[in-house]
Amino acid sequence: MKYFALLLIACMMALAMAADDPRDLVKDRLNRKLSRNRYADEDDAATLKRIKEHDVRRQNRMRELIEQRTEQLKAHESGHRRLSDEEHTRFNRQIKAFKRKLEQVDAMSEEEYENSMQEMARSIKQMNTMGMPDL
Repeated sequence: MKYFALLLIACMMALAMAADDPRDLVKDRLNRKLSRNRYADEDDAATLKRIKEHDVRRQNRMRELIEQRTEQLKAHESGHRRLSDEEHTRFNRQIKAFKRKLEQVDAMSEEEYENSMQEMARSIKQMNTMGMPDL
């Protein structure tokens, strides 16, 4: 048993001496995160297409949520499902916010919408190409 403990201590000391500098570990983690960015080498047209598809999905999801929340409020008012005061106010607030967001998009002209999407694509591209500071 004594020899086992000595062997264990020797192994732990060897591992401790071989350990990397903690700053190197942080740099390695950051480099791995940067290399995992799957959109870093994407061209502008593909980025723009991806953003537009995401925006369409987002708008559709907001429409679904408006419908769901409205149905839940109607069920509450008819007595089929009781909502807490907190849920009731949250659902009303969400309906107003989602409608306002959809109205803003609907009020945009094609040109404004296209410019907005291109600006978002430029911002994303810029974020993907930015280097991380050395630690």
